[in-house]
Amino acid sequence: MAPLVEESGGGVTGLEVDIITTALAHGGFQVQPYLGPHARLAAAVERGDIDGLAPLVGSIPGVLPTEPYLRYRNVALSLAARGLTIRTPADLRGLRVIVFQRAEQALGADIIATIRDTPGYREEAKQDQMLFALLSGRCDVVIGDRRILQHQIERARAQVHSREPVVEHDLFPVRDYPAGFRTPALVDAFNAGLAAMRADGRYDTLLAHHPVG
Repeated sequence: MAPLVEESGGGVTGLEVDIITTALAHGGFQVQPYLGPHARLAAAVERGDIDGLAPLVGSIPGVLPTEPYLRYRNVALSLAARGLTIRTPADLRGLRVIVFQRAEQALGADIIATIRDTPGYREEAKQDQMLFALLSGRCDVVIGDRRILQHQIERARAQVHSREPVVEHDLFPVRDYPAGFRTPALVDAFNAGLAAMRADGRYDTLLAHHPVG
């Protein structure tokens, strides 16, 4: 999801696309980006239909991790009007919670186990849909990457005609994620390109071009 990755003008753009294509270009590789739900991409790379995916959440048979290329900060959002007190994941029990796909690998099995049996729990591939549900009162809490939620919420507000303020609950540790590729050659090329980008300042330039919020 934007601002990390999105379809634009018939192509795929965003911060993650820029980092990955620039890193691999350092080794002479060209990237043909494809956008899809993480679960679908994980199955495609495992079958060998695609060469890699990003971010690599958890482990996938036959897929090798790179060095971490991007930091994610997952947060929970609720409507301010609800006045919910959420200081730990245990406080999510009994609430209608929507999380992103493969959240167990990202947040931890113990956290998901805490809320999975809640009647309103579900996983959603599109984080803009999560925000529509939150602003329209169809769920109590959404969980996702802070950059994505902050970027998408204004789009969601326009579609559901809501200016309802939200509260951000900082419940989860930040995590640095790798990409994943099927061959050591691609992993090595990516790592070398990423190191070069960090050394010459191109990595920081890309971050500045895509504000993280």
